[in-house]
Amino acid sequence: MKKSAAFIIILFVYSHLLASCTTSTAGSTGDESITQQIPDIQKATDLISRQQWDQAIKLLKSVTKDYPGNGEGWYYLAYVYHATEDYSKAIEANQKAVQVGGKRKADAYYNLACTYAVTKDLENAEAALQSSLNSGFLNFDLLKSDPEIESLRERGLIDFPKSHNYSQIKARNGILVKYHLILPNNYDPSKTYPAMLAYPPGDQKEASANWAIEEFWGEEARDKSWIIIVPIAPERGWINHPAHHALNDLLREVKTSHKIEGGKFHMVGFESGARPAATFALMSKEYFHSLTTISSYAWERWDEDDLASFKVMPVKIIVGDQDEHGLQVANFVQRNFKKYKVKSDLEIIKGEGRDLPSLRKAALISMMEGFVR
Repeated sequence: MKKSAAFIIILFVYSHLLASCTTSTAGSTGDESITQQIPDIQKATDLISRQQWDQAIKLLKSVTKDYPGNGEGWYYLAYVYHATEDYSKAIEANQKAVQVGGKRKADAYYNLACTYAVTKDLENAEAALQSSLNSGFLNFDLLKSDPEIESLRERGLIDFPKSHNYSQIKARNGILVKYHLILPNNYDPSKTYPAMLAYPPGDQKEASANWAIEEFWGEEARDKSWIIIVPIAPERGWINHPAHHALNDLLREVKTSHKIEGGKFHMVGFESGARPAATFALMSKEYFHSLTTISSYAWERWDEDDLASFKVMPVKIIVGDQDEHGLQVANFVQRNFKKYKVKSDLEIIKGEGRDLPSLRKAALISMMEGFVR
């Protein structure tokens, strides 16, 4: 768990890139303010990033006392207990986090699996891991590399997608970027095609990219008349300025080798991949026709004035109606897009949660086409 989703989120805080830590308001329908700010949670994550465990525990115990229905407070408290090897309290706090629910539910289940695994309670570890996957945990990079769940991998409890072939470019600033390119069946280099840059979920590394290729694109995508590029995050990740220039070099490389409709791409980000997708869509707006985000909480990081910046391109937001927090975020963003006259479309998938199985096997492309073309 020390390299888990919790730790990654803490790094975002340290880099001043985490949104205000929040909890859903009771009885919210999406037409009200979507969040109630709890500043002490952000203070606590800053303490965690500095490994000031005792102060973090004191502050988070106060948060969970004052806001017992806030899943984030329990989630971070469990993280600190785990980091300080107080495993029994970590289990108790994570059980509260999953009971309360909210946007950290899948991550809390995963961290609970880690704590059970390091305490050799493999039966409960397996159950918690399965609950995490059922709740929409899709960080296959972490599932493949986290040493704390090695015992679960050895038992064959995680179904990893097959590996795919990746090309590589060395950007002018020296950053290496790997990517998988999907071309249509009967591809004709003399013809022009619409093109999509599709960020995978998780840490946007190879394991999560393999999952996205297998589940969302794969062979079915070749029946569509699209060129699809699935990038892998460089060594330091996407959210830094040198990576932005490396991404631009990748897009220029693709445009040099293929005829791209309008000379621009459609940006797509699934789950955590929506964060770099939205960021780079604006930073490199001259390269993009549109932005589509799927099952993303990343929009919480944008204030109203920042959302107005998306007037430069159409935005499509896709969310499942069973993803309560995601739906609240999507409604909040859509309301502000309308306020600032951003061309936007909110697609709510009935009966589905964060993993949105109905969009698999290239069905997403058909949903996008009516909006972006």
